[in-house]
Amino acid sequence: MSAAVIVAVRTVALTNPVVRVMPFHCTSEVLTKFEPVTMSEVGTKLDLARAYMDMGDPDGARNILEEVLAEGSAAQKQEAQRLMESLPG
Repeated sequence: MSAAVIVAVRTVALTNPVVRVMPFHCTSEVLTKFEPVTMSEVGTKLDLARAYMDMGDPDGARNILEEVLAEGSAAQKQEAQRLMESLPG
């Protein structure tokens, strides 16, 4: 599985600074070398899943909720499971 990470690079010019956003693809092996996921990050994922649900994207919500089920605290996993059960299909 690979994840896309957005990397912002700022180029400074004398009269016109430019910000370029480039996609950076990496494997999960690379991502595990970074700091472990914090509980606040998992909370943000729960919020993101709710936003996907509000936008009518159950598949997007389901993907995020699966991450919460793998990474979250007991309470976060319980909430993720409750939300999963409310998804259509």
